[in-house]
Amino acid sequence: MPPLDLSTRAFRSIVENRSSRGLASRGGFSVCFGPLGARSGAAFSAMSNSEIPDHCRTESLVRVRFCDTDMMGVVHHSNYIKYFELTRIEYLRRRGLNYASWTALGLHLPVIACAADFRTPAYLDDLLRVEARLSVLSRVKVGFDYTVRRMTDDGLIAIATGSTLLACVGNDHRPIRMSKEAERLILSPEEYSSEINL
Repeated sequence: MPPLDLSTRAFRSIVENRSSRGLASRGGFSVCFGPLGARSGAAFSAMSNSEIPDHCRTESLVRVRFCDTDMMGVVHHSNYIKYFELTRIEYLRRRGLNYASWTALGLHLPVIACAADFRTPAYLDDLLRVEARLSVLSRVKVGFDYTVRRMTDDGLIAIATGSTLLACVGNDHRPIRMSKEAERLILSPEEYSSEINL
């Protein structure tokens, strides 16, 4: 069977027909990168696998640095994508597979779509808790939903949500099917714990 071509009309049709929620009632705004034209943080949930276990999530701590902020003194929107990646890589690491060993298997997971919704800003020195939750898993793609919360004396305040969709490709950058072992690791509970502060 030939490798799946993610640029095909059939693939785009499947992805573009998923549902997404609006933003008007929240007063937030969103950004989207990639071919899917997604508008919301839960953009890929219509493609989700309902059998994904609840333990398929990871949290990381991020301290907002001066270089993360813009001229308005808030975290620049592009940094949320970095926070998503930090937690996604930590998701693999806590299951015994760091990204370097993943690529040693000849597997790569490039992001093919990314969406983010922003509810309220984060500021210099804020401590953020970023959660990555597995939302999509097939033999050729992996998706994560993210929630970013600011840690305050009064508890956690949700400030942003997002989603990424990744394709499984080989060293030649062509889509390939993920091995059963890779699927097993992605679906496994955390084996290691750590507190990461970027």
